[in-house]
Amino acid sequence: MYYLPKIEACNGCLATAEQLISALNTNQLEHLDGEIYAHEFWFNKGVSFMKDVTKEQIAFLKLVGEKIKSILTSGNAKHEYNQNGLIIRRGTCIGELGDFMRQLGDGWDCLDFCHGYWVNHSKLQVASYCEGDVVIREAADTAMLSLELDSINTWYKENY
Repeated sequence: MYYLPKIEACNGCLATAEQLISALNTNQLEHLDGEIYAHEFWFNKGVSFMKDVTKEQIAFLKLVGEKIKSILTSGNAKHEYNQNGLIIRRGTCIGELGDFMRQLGDGWDCLDFCHGYWVNHSKLQVASYCEGDVVIREAADTAMLSLELDSINTWYKENY
């Protein structure tokens, strides 16, 4: 989902933008921060599709970006959770599957290579990789991790 249009609809009202970003979780804030960065980047390049964007709008987006960075660095941003209660962290991996596997490091066992799942029992984490998108799921305890692994296996049995 793209959040930039919602921020642009604030029409320069920082209080309204702060209210919107206060409802976002860590993954959503990081995504919005990337959208703002890209918007500013292309504006500064002077590309034709940014011809209707003003310097004032970019300045407003920079302020919002600073607020986002402040929330993210404070550690007070909300987490995203899945149906089993695991914390979800979303990211990307530049490169191919082999690059991702090398970045995982030691302690990871392949849960399902065909569907891109790995598990680290000591870290209580499940990692998934698909076309550069990475999702790390973090359990609070071994019971929660087992529930997550069972859910993944059940889903694939029922849907493939």
